[in-house]
Amino acid sequence: MTAGLADSPLLPAKLTAIADAQPSIAASLARLLDHVVAGEDFLPQTTAELAARITPDTRKWIQRRLSTLWPGGSLTLVKRMPPPDADAAGQFTSVFRLSKQNDAVLIFFGLDSKGKVSTLRTAPDREYEW
Repeated sequence: MTAGLADSPLLPAKLTAIADAQPSIAASLARLLDHVVAGEDFLPQTTAELAARITPDTRKWIQRRLSTLWPGGSLTLVKRMPPPDADAAGQFTSVFRLSKQNDAVLIFFGLDSKGKVSTLRTAPDREYEW
């Protein structure tokens, strides 16, 4: 990142709001957030593979962290990534910034072809892509 300070074309792209041509994805994430912060079991909404990776401690951590931002926070699409392999055609991972006042987190969110949550992870908010 230091090289970008001297030569701005070397800076990674900024994670700023982009137009969302698929608002139903953000709506699905908002519904999931409602369940998460209410302490409801959201695992039935996920794929079996994702559910197997979410431990009870992980669920508690997710609930605690996201309840500081939701409800009342805003979801902003900052990146949409195509699937890493051809077998997952049409299954994008969307990166949303969930923010409320001076706090924010990035949420990586994806749905499989059946509408089940296949990707759900958070990362600290940052200004630039990785």
